Amino acid sequence: MTDERLIGLGLVVISLIAIIVYGWLLFFSKYSFLVLKVTAFVAILVLFCLIAWVGYIMAASSAPKQGTNLS
Repeated sequence: MTDERLIGLGLVVISLIAIIVYGWLLFFSKYSFLVLKVTAFVAILVLFCLIAWVGYIMAASSAPKQGTNLS
């Protein structure tokens, strides 16, 4: 088995284990409300970090030079 296929198989196995653990934490543990809170917080954190990154890139990039004709 090649290295890429082995890495891919590892990623699939890890993802399935994470899904099972998350489902168990969400539905069968006493920490289900905390898991929901953490999940919502992380989702919003990722969203606003992406928005901040786009804003930073827009603010830090230089404007294109005037007078360049692309046609």
